Amino acid sequence: MAYCLDANTFIQARNHYYGFDICPAFWEWLDVEAKNGNVLSIEPVAKLELEPWGGELNTWGLARIGTLFQPMDDKANALIAGLTAWANANNHFTSAAKREFNSSVDVQLIAYAKAHGHTLVTQEVRSEARKKIKIPTVCDAFDVKTKTTFEMLHDLKARFVLEAA
Repeated sequence: MAYCLDANTFIQARNHYYGFDICPAFWEWLDVEAKNGNVLSIEPVAKLELEPWGGELNTWGLARIGTLFQPMDDKANALIAGLTAWANANNHFTSAAKREFNSSVDVQLIAYAKAHGHTLVTQEVRSEARKKIKIPTVCDAFDVKTKTTFEMLHDLKARFVLEAA
């Protein structure tokens, strides 16, 4: 089992608490944990969700395709139809929410996590909203465990220690 990271894990870290300039150790830690097989994401996250942010985050993500960012595979792709069928059959969500989910990277990420028994890491929270299908809601329906970035950091005993001056 590994932790499969949603794009918002990277985006919120960069924008708020672990910017490249203030906490480079977070980004180095991700590389180490990816090499150790503990964290990963999928190529579509790097190519479709990080790319629009441009700059350092885009460059960082694209440089890690094949290591941190894994390609989709047949096992994961085989589950996508079931996820979209679940969304389409669910009368709670609006048609627009279903269309958005069905064409999103989220459906691929959930399929990958499910196919490989990974825990999906996201900053999204469960919601009864009708206008957006949230990752934790779908994961609950398909028995995919979810955690936040900080829960993952605690589980893996991450430590970002200031170097001595």
